[in-house]
Amino acid sequence: MITGTCVYTTAGKGRETQGKAGDGTVFVWRSICIALVLILAVGCKTVTGKGEIVVPDRPTAKEQAQVANRQFQAAGETIDRKLRNDEFEKAEAALEAVVRRFPNDRVYTPPSHLALAQSRMEMERFAEAESAFAEVVRLYPEVPDVNAAALYGLAQSLKKQNKIRQEKEALRKFIDLYESSGDKAIASRVAAAKRQYDEVQRK
Repeated sequence: MITGTCVYTTAGKGRETQGKAGDGTVFVWRSICIALVLILAVGCKTVTGKGEIVVPDRPTAKEQAQVANRQFQAAGETIDRKLRNDEFEKAEAALEAVVRRFPNDRVYTPPSHLALAQSRMEMERFAEAESAFAEVVRLYPEVPDVNAAALYGLAQSLKKQNKIRQEKEALRKFIDLYESSGDKAIASRVAAAKRQYDEVQRK
């Protein structure tokens, strides 16, 4: 039998009691104490996906987004297909943490939410990507670069699912909203969207 001592404070009595580790009550208290110390020290939240993915909690949206962005970039740089998918699952959990913990932030959360949708596209979960892109379009109309990328991404997720009518509608909306944009990245997407729209028209 494992022996040892554990010191704990009895609730409501403010006194310390010693006992052997083999004692059930003391062992439970020690386990609780260790768990609390680990939670406070690491500051993590567990997200359930394929197994458990632990995402460290950070005190600000900026710091939480930095954690997520590092994982998202690492996933994008991974070549092996299986490992790449695993890395994007980690990125998904980290990006979800930003969106969940800082829903009112309008600097770091919108691009993180967009990256979340893009992660699902990378994992070929097109229906989930569609839902995420649509949510980004709905939530951040005042963030043009994010909104434009999400609307274009929505069209691509619809294309992957062969939803021709919805794809056409998303492309038309994107072109109408951003055709006159002076942003080079958006202008490049508009040109691509026009070509894609013409292809859809011929179907």
